[in-house]
Amino acid sequence: MVVTTFARRMTLLPALLASASAKAATYYVAPTGTDAAAGTEAAPFASWARAQRAAAPGDTVYFRGGTYKYTDATSTCTSPTATVDAVDLTKSGTSGNPIRYWAYPGEKPIVDFSGITDTTKYSCRQVGVHVEADWLYLKGLEFTGTQQLNSLNHESWCVYVRAGNNNILELLDAHHNMGAGFFVQEGGNNTFLNCDSHENEDTLTSNGDGQSADGFGCHPDKTANTGNTFIGCRAWWNSDDSWDFINAQASCTVKYSWAWYSGYKPDAIANGNPVPLAAGNGNGFKGGGYGDPQTNVPAGIVPQHVIEQNCAFYNKANGLYANHEIVSPFFYNNTSFDNGTDVDMLGLDGTTATSVGILRNNLAYSNSGHTLLSNMSNGGPISDEYNSWDPSLNVTVTAADFQSITFAPPASCPMPYSAGGTVCVPPTDTTSFAGMASARNADGSLPVLPFLRLAATSHLIDKGTNVGLPYSGANPDLGCFESGLAFDPSDGGTSSSSGGATSGGSIGTGDSGVGDDAGAGSLSSTGGSSSSASSSGSSSSGSEGAGGPEGGLRGSASPGETTTAAGDKSGCGCESVGMRHLPPRGLWASVSLLLACLGLGRVRRARRRSKPW
Repeated sequence: MVVTTFARRMTLLPALLASASAKAATYYVAPTGTDAAAGTEAAPFASWARAQRAAAPGDTVYFRGGTYKYTDATSTCTSPTATVDAVDLTKSGTSGNPIRYWAYPGEKPIVDFSGITDTTKYSCRQVGVHVEADWLYLKGLEFTGTQQLNSLNHESWCVYVRAGNNNILELLDAHHNMGAGFFVQEGGNNTFLNCDSHENEDTLTSNGDGQSADGFGCHPDKTANTGNTFIGCRAWWNSDDSWDFINAQASCTVKYSWAWYSGYKPDAIANGNPVPLAAGNGNGFKGGGYGDPQTNVPAGIVPQHVIEQNCAFYNKANGLYANHEIVSPFFYNNTSFDNGTDVDMLGLDGTTATSVGILRNNLAYSNSGHTLLSNMSNGGPISDEYNSWDPSLNVTVTAADFQSITFAPPASCPMPYSAGGTVCVPPTDTTSFAGMASARNADGSLPVLPFLRLAATSHLIDKGTNVGLPYSGANPDLGCFESGLAFDPSDGGTSSSSGGATSGGSIGTGDSGVGDDAGAGSLSSTGGSSSSASSSGSSSSGSEGAGGPEGGLRGSASPGETTTAAGDKSGCGCESVGMRHLPPRGLWASVSLLLACLGLGRVRRARRRSKPW
């Protein structure tokens, strides 16, 4: 049997090697280019549309630094409620050969849609980048200025995924748009990695200024659209919510991400405080729901969203919010600090208010008299244990439990909010917002700061319970920052900085992937999120396994991962047949990865020195 399996796998190797060694093309786009040029580094194209026409699966398009100012969409409005796109991505890559649209290494391309203002042609809903293709990889681009030109619609969208699957959006920065920064409407297995969405406001929305400009929206409209995941992202000063999963027909996941200043007018400070917007909801992480009264509830299994290892602070309404959900989202290892209410688990079953959520290892604290908990005891399916408010833990959270809780907004902003406007807190500012909006690490991971991290003497260390996430010590800590561990973007998961994670689940084995050639040191294009391996874990459908929530998390796979019936993930980067996202690292590296994926050897690069998460 072993020999037969070996021989069968070896027969695949020549074909895979031939695919790996095929020469992919590289194109260039520059603000000074022309679409009549050849698209080379010396003679670049001028537009994304021209680069898309040229690119084929496996190709890379580099955008040089500078501003790409759009004044026209791809079509004109057919009615005041129609939608027009500035960039329409319709050409797909393939599994193993994505089309890459990347910033040129060391440069910052800024794609500015604020010039699409001709009301005779574009007075309707606008989209900056419309993703309706599969197997694309966008990286390192900045998007701004998406417009609203009338008040007959809800929000516009900066990056809008509709009918797009298996895409990676990495190190993208969306700000000063008149609508959501990132919005998933249709499609699955889209990974948003280390993206920022901030200072977005829908001033002309039909149901009120600020009602719909979320940082990130995940609202897949088909039950098959699973696997949409947000990792290492930040959302701040968005007029509505930071993350919103309302009306989703399939589960969404957000992890290792930060949310603050939701529900406030961007770039406005009065008497040292942000300025609230009446229509902006103001939630950090909104875990689903189908409205009140409920509509469009899936007829089969209602999805359970996953919200884990996130940090919510100074949001107008709630830090963690169930939002009238009918089932229980998973809230694991989150920190919620000084929000309007830190944790609100309001559920709804028909017309009956309930409490929902599977909550473990969460930490809620306020030093300004804000409400910690709401709607925790209405009855219903809530499961609430091993959180900082659990009386059986016998802990009282104080300021001494943290390295720092000092936080202040900027004294003022250089300009009032406008579409395509000026960022108030630039990445070089390490003081405002406790530095949480400052520059990312060189590998793209979140900056390492003392704000809301546990002090070495905190009695919240080791007070949690095993939920299938890596941890250090006898038990997991409470909150999102686990002491003694580091977030290692080369693996796409949390690893120990002092010798290995303890029994909390294995770590994704995705190599550091395609980002290396661009010097970003980012996660693999294989997704690489941390494994939820556990024989007693939850099933891949999203419901709890027989072992309860402590047994492990769901087994939904990110792009490039395979999922077993038990919920294990493998970040190797291969499917059962073929390859996904083969990194362009040279022939031997490709062969090594192929061998590992075929099961002929476990080939790993030496781990980089990891940075604390």
